[in-house]
Amino acid sequence: MTLRKLISERLKTAMDQSGTIRTQSELEKKSGVAQATIGRILRCETDARVDTIHALAQALKKPSAYFLDEKGNENVAPTPQRAARQEAPLISWVKAGEWACAEDPFLPGEGESWLEVPDSTGPCSFWLRVVGDSMTSPTGLSVPEGSLILVDPDVPADNGRLVVAKLTDSNEVTFKKLIKDGGKAYLRPLNPDYPLIHVTENCSIVGVVVQATQKL
Repeated sequence: MTLRKLISERLKTAMDQSGTIRTQSELEKKSGVAQATIGRILRCETDARVDTIHALAQALKKPSAYFLDEKGNENVAPTPQRAARQEAPLISWVKAGEWACAEDPFLPGEGESWLEVPDSTGPCSFWLRVVGDSMTSPTGLSVPEGSLILVDPDVPADNGRLVVAKLTDSNEVTFKKLIKDGGKAYLRPLNPDYPLIHVTENCSIVGVVVQATQKL
C-alpha cells in the first residue's frame, strides 16, 4: 500500500469514528487545514505534509503515528521502518519551508540524509541545520549556526520550549524560544540583537525542538 493510500484510509476511518467531525468542512474548521487539501488527501491526489498530518491528528484526537500505521493502531509505537532505523530525515532550511508551507512537499520519511534519534522520538520528526545567528547567545543556552536540531511535531509546545514555527503571511520558517505571558505568546531569539516576534494568527508551531547537537 502506498503512503498516500494509507493516509487516505486512516483519515477516512478517523472521520467515521469521530462523533463530532463527519464532513470535510467540519474538519477544516477544527484543524485549520483547507477543505480542498483534505479532499485531495482523501482522493489520494497529494502527499500529506507533516504539519498537515499533525493538525488533522489533533483535530480527530489521534496520534500522528496513527496515520502512518497500516493496522490503524491508536497506541502506535514507531513504525517498523522507524523502529529498525531509529533515524529521522535531515532536511534543508528551504525544504523546511516547503514541508510547512508548500502544497505538495516530499513525503514524510524522505530527506537528504538520515541521522539517529532517541527511541522515544515521534514518527513525524525531522532534523534541521540551523541557519543564521538569531539563536546564538553570548551567555547561557545557545544554538549557533550549523547546529542540528531535532524537531518533533508531537511534543506539546509548552512555555519556554524551543520551537520551529511558520509565519503564514511570509511563508517563512523560524526557530525561536516560545514565551507565553499574560495570555499572549511570543517567539524570542536567544540573540539579543534580534527582535521579539509577537505570535498572532499568522503563526503556527511546526514542532518542538527536542535535541540540538553540533557536527564537528
